[in-house]
Amino acid sequence: MRSFRLLFCIVLLTTVSCTPKDQKTQESTPTAPVKYSFTIPEIPLMISNPEHQAAFLAEHYWDNFDFTDSVDLELKKVIEEGFVEYLMILAEVDNSKATSGISSLMAKAADNRKLAMYYAGKAEQFLFHPNSPIRNEFLYEEFLKGILVCKKVDDISKARFQSQFDLAQLNKPGTKATDFEYSLKNGSLSSLYETRGKYVMIYFHNPDCHECAAIKDRIINSQIIQSLSEKSELTILAVFPDKDLELWNKHYADFPDNWINAYDKETLIQDKELYDLKAIPTIYLLDSNKTVLLRDPIFEQFEEYLNSL
Repeated sequence: MRSFRLLFCIVLLTTVSCTPKDQKTQESTPTAPVKYSFTIPEIPLMISNPEHQAAFLAEHYWDNFDFTDSVDLELKKVIEEGFVEYLMILAEVDNSKATSGISSLMAKAADNRKLAMYYAGKAEQFLFHPNSPIRNEFLYEEFLKGILVCKKVDDISKARFQSQFDLAQLNKPGTKATDFEYSLKNGSLSSLYETRGKYVMIYFHNPDCHECAAIKDRIINSQIIQSLSEKSELTILAVFPDKDLELWNKHYADFPDNWINAYDKETLIQDKELYDLKAIPTIYLLDSNKTVLLRDPIFEQFEEYLNSL
């Protein structure tokens, strides 16, 4: 586990400043920036274990933050650095502590529509965006729950978050993966549940996308993936979910022979939203019973999980 003592030294006092957009300054009479700050609660001295310190901050990080402050939200944007540190703390504590902390934060923000939307938006940026290095679907779902029950936020503003929440319910870790049929180059059909393997990796991709090519190369060059694949413990099922079969055929030879290189002939996976494919590529890891072990992890997390098996 990362050292929280170092983290705490960084975030014990967060003081930041900015100048509001509507504040006009003249060259002859420059205006000093407006400062906005809040102090991270001190950790009780009797809590010396880093894990317990993290658990304390997960629930008390925002205790000194004024949720009733009417300062323009442009000033509150300067708490972003502290918010990122908070997300990093949440990622290190157990799920119950993280859930409790996020629930408490969103409940406090619920009476201030702009602030509730701000937290939900920042959570979306850091926890949901496909390219975020700290992407975390579990934590983001907890923020979604908070914004969706916020009475100050209208249904139109919630629509995007509701759609994301609905997609988050698909093929969650611990549940049975949704079965689907796929086609092979020789015209034969098979399905996910007919695919054998101690572990099955589903790699949804588009061969014409740069990031897909980069992830494909990382899969090919991953020692743990190749080791498990060579021992027939990991089956790699590459699925092209789009309609452009000419594109799939063009790049067919770019894939290793020991992969199952397939396509969704009827494009049902996307059309019926059988899987959350908000971004391509997307990876799922299943066990032999087709129970989801990992859903769209960051590649480093995927390798780390395989190394732990």
